[in-house]
Amino acid sequence: MQADEGLRLLTDDERRKVEMSKELPPIGFVHDFERWAARKTDAPPYTLRAAGLMALSLAAGDGVVLEGLFSSKPIHMNLYVLIVGPSTVLRKSTVLGYINDLMPHTVAGGKLVTVLDDVSPQALNRALAGAGSAKTPVLMNLDEVAGIFEVQKRSNSYLKGFDKILMKAYDHSPIHVLRAQTTIDVPEGAFVSILSASTPDPLFHVLESEDVESGLLPRFLIFDAREAQRGRRRSLMARQQDDTWEKDQEKLVKAIAHIAAPTISKQPTPITIGFSDQALRRLDALDAIIYKEAADQSTALGAMKGRAFWHVVKVAGLYGLSRDGRNATVEVHDVLRAMHLVEEAVQDLGAMTQEVSANSFERRAQEVLDTLEASGGALAQTDITRMLKLEWREAADLLRTLEMRGQMTVDKRSKEWRLT
Repeated sequence: MQADEGLRLLTDDERRKVEMSKELPPIGFVHDFERWAARKTDAPPYTLRAAGLMALSLAAGDGVVLEGLFSSKPIHMNLYVLIVGPSTVLRKSTVLGYINDLMPHTVAGGKLVTVLDDVSPQALNRALAGAGSAKTPVLMNLDEVAGIFEVQKRSNSYLKGFDKILMKAYDHSPIHVLRAQTTIDVPEGAFVSILSASTPDPLFHVLESEDVESGLLPRFLIFDAREAQRGRRRSLMARQQDDTWEKDQEKLVKAIAHIAAPTISKQPTPITIGFSDQALRRLDALDAIIYKEAADQSTALGAMKGRAFWHVVKVAGLYGLSRDGRNATVEVHDVLRAMHLVEEAVQDLGAMTQEVSANSFERRAQEVLDTLEASGGALAQTDITRMLKLEWREAADLLRTLEMRGQMTVDKRSKEWRLT
């Protein structure tokens, strides 16, 4: 997809350096994970890159954090990832299995990561409270994430408020759960990452511009994989005879275990990764630009840009872990690689937002036609605006469009709009 000028983060020279990767130090774990997984699955590069970063994110958990940039509060490297594309192509379940294969066990022999599938807000809050108290990373595995946005629009849905919980969890906010017999307080919150997927049609059908501006959707790193090429499919015999697969897996397991050691041991003070001076200067320049542009744009574009900075910070931290494990310092090339990845994700979200806006307009237009038909075929604009809870300008745009399409006409004397 062509880069939208309004969604660029890198300079042309920086983008060239990242894309000509020989000019930068090796990526390390993420690259090794991609090559390892690609030998067993034909998942597209988007899915493999997301899975490699997610494995690092979960290994870091609450045990390895980034130094605070604007306060003394550390930055947790949790990620919300959404991959959009045909379910038969994405292979999310396959790479989720690979992530689980790499995760070490706790000292007591249990699983390091708590995996949650579809749960109610109440069950989610309880699970997060338990995980936060135990310092256990949580991975939410969500399929057809469109359902989350759809049910939020139903006042009687059992998932009402689910989006608010996810927004607070992204920021590692405190958890307060009231139960019949007791109260659970987790002042430090829980570490929550999300790996989700959705087929395009259900997602675009239910989303509205407000969903982007509300704050939940921009918290996701979104990759549009509708046109992504599948990886190379290897024959079953070639996969079975791959003698180095398990040896390479052992290296990946060892790298993850090194990063996860503070989380496994539940050490009270996390290891803090810092930023080099060059990395801080580049982040400062990015923040200054994004702050100004986001403040000037109170639209979906502003919401996307406002979150892009924190995506860059977290992904840069993960690229640092990918290179040097928990002994890393985030360097400027980690920041540039993160900006390249986030730039593409923001562009994908921007393109999706345009499709969402078009679909939202068509839904509203159909609502106007249905309302007129149910009301006997004629209504004044004031009635249409009130009944559909529209802004006056929005109603005027809809009515003019329907008039141009020949679906409605206005009575010049009564000022009533009528179906044609």
